[in-house]
Amino acid sequence: MSNKPNAYANVFLCILLLLLFTSITRADTVEKGVIEPITLDENELQWLSEHQPIRVGVDGYFPPYSYINENGQIVGMAIDTLFLMGKKLNIQFELSDETRWPNIVKNLQKKDIDIVLTMVNTPNREKKFLFTSPIVYKSLVIIGKKNKHHIHNRSDIANKTIALVKGYQYTDKIIDEFPSVTPLLVDNMREAMEAVQANQADAAITFFAAANYYQLKYSFSDLKFVAFYEKNNANESIAVRNDFPILASIMQKGLSSLSSAEKIAINEAWGANITLPKDYQDLIEFAAVAGVLILLLSVWILQARRNNQALTIANINTANANMALNDLKNNLEQNVLERTLQLTISENRYRGLVESLEDEYIFYQHDIEGFIQYVSPSVTHILGLTISGFGEYYYKYLTDNPKNKLISGYIQRIINGEKLAPFEMEIFAANGIIHTFEVLERPMYDDKGECIGCEGIAHDVTSRKQQQDMLYQLSHYDDLTGLINRYFFKILLDENIQTCLLNQQTLALLFLDLTRFKIINDNFGHSAGDFILQQAATRISTTLNGTFTVSRFGGDKFCIALPNTSADDANVIATELVEVFQHHFEFLEQTIILGCRVGISLFPEDGQDAEAILSQADSALYEAKKRPNGVAFVTNNKHYTISVDSLLNKDYAKR
Repeated sequence: MSNKPNAYANVFLCILLLLLFTSITRADTVEKGVIEPITLDENELQWLSEHQPIRVGVDGYFPPYSYINENGQIVGMAIDTLFLMGKKLNIQFELSDETRWPNIVKNLQKKDIDIVLTMVNTPNREKKFLFTSPIVYKSLVIIGKKNKHHIHNRSDIANKTIALVKGYQYTDKIIDEFPSVTPLLVDNMREAMEAVQANQADAAITFFAAANYYQLKYSFSDLKFVAFYEKNNANESIAVRNDFPILASIMQKGLSSLSSAEKIAINEAWGANITLPKDYQDLIEFAAVAGVLILLLSVWILQARRNNQALTIANINTANANMALNDLKNNLEQNVLERTLQLTISENRYRGLVESLEDEYIFYQHDIEGFIQYVSPSVTHILGLTISGFGEYYYKYLTDNPKNKLISGYIQRIINGEKLAPFEMEIFAANGIIHTFEVLERPMYDDKGECIGCEGIAHDVTSRKQQQDMLYQLSHYDDLTGLINRYFFKILLDENIQTCLLNQQTLALLFLDLTRFKIINDNFGHSAGDFILQQAATRISTTLNGTFTVSRFGGDKFCIALPNTSADDANVIATELVEVFQHHFEFLEQTIILGCRVGISLFPEDGQDAEAILSQADSALYEAKKRPNGVAFVTNNKHYTISVDSLLNKDYAKR
């Protein structure tokens, strides 16, 4: 009898070692990423051989579980879970092109697809489809604005406008439970959060993980988590067409084969911080091991009382561990929420810097085709456009300014790796006003080093451009007549001279002043003088043809540059101007009679630059005042005139 305790101890010790070996082997298998195949019976294998690939409908707007990424691919936690099951079951899955939820459900009813990856199991749906155990565990949360504090718990949504997604099962449930709610139905969860951001709704009810994903991705910095609407109430299962019960059984086998470590690995890969349901298999194994230990300890207690104290301490530690496990289970989702809020605060530090520049700067990203994938909230402040409303190709917002036609070339050069200086673009705001932006862009690259588009910052320089244009106008044009001023005329005259020099052409310069102008100012006042100068500018401009430049040179003097004009043609034009000014002016029912005199100089005969021929034309004007016809030339300080009669008879005077 004395040997029985030792025998029991040896048996229990062997069992313990076997359990520990099994646990270590399983852990080692998970760590090495080995995927163990699932054994199917002959009927299941035969059925799969006749029905592969299995057609799968996936909700493309259900992040982070399943959604369409920037490359147009359907990705997410549920997708990774599906393909892991496919490897274990040796099943080939084919994802349907249809990603809109209402259409996916219709396709399953019509049997155009075999399964829907994620669907909430309701009594009504159980009449139409077969369901597995949940593949996705999720909670409904209430999202509101930070600066509004009228919603604190689920009961506060009564009599409020709540953004809800059309076609989702919880929408009808919420409306039935709170008849006083005014539902704002949208197509997806992102639009629900945008409605709250734009004050179109008091709050939105959506899934916790999806809300967290959209808040980080689209910088909904004004939004906050208000409260849980329901915890773990909207778990989603795999829905199977009702005429394929064997497929439902196969999918359940695949789902049941997923270990806790595999689920956690997928969860952590997507950074979704989502609480997984408790896997009781490990707990059962733990309890079995603990039972063996307790039995062994009991045997050892019979053998030696001195181990009693150690056993008591072990029991206390086990109890504490169980209490800690229960506390962790109860507080895990709250800890996840707090961590999410910390990440949001960290993210918003950068976003806050961006938004503090909302008066002038817009940050954006677009792909290589020019489709805008991200734009900062400042686009609303500057251009009056919403973030979602800006989701288009950039060139659809450009004006017809010729500068904008160069932008596509700039962007292609940037995509090719060339660093360009900032360039200008013009964009229509929502109210139709044109804004000028100074843009700096840089290429974006994926993990493989391939360019996937550009990111940039657009600085609104509209006010600065307007000020520059105003200063340019003031410094280059005459306020009264709108003609270019003396300073700008000299610059353009030098340019005209250089052009004529290259083309071996002549240039005529006409210096014109008005007669009796001082008498008009003295008798009728400066308002009459201003009127006469404006009318004089109009008469000069409408009389001339071809290429010319007219300037108000100061007072009642005007200068006219006529490129590629001979002396004979210049004399004809000057004579026409004299005749035009012989017609009277009307001011406040008063008839005013003026006249004009014109001095003419020529390039290159009378000078090689602007100053020289201006001086010569001024001298000719002085001589013209002595002439009856009011027109005179000057060359080498020798004054002469060409008579109009001789010009008309084609008998030109030699110079």
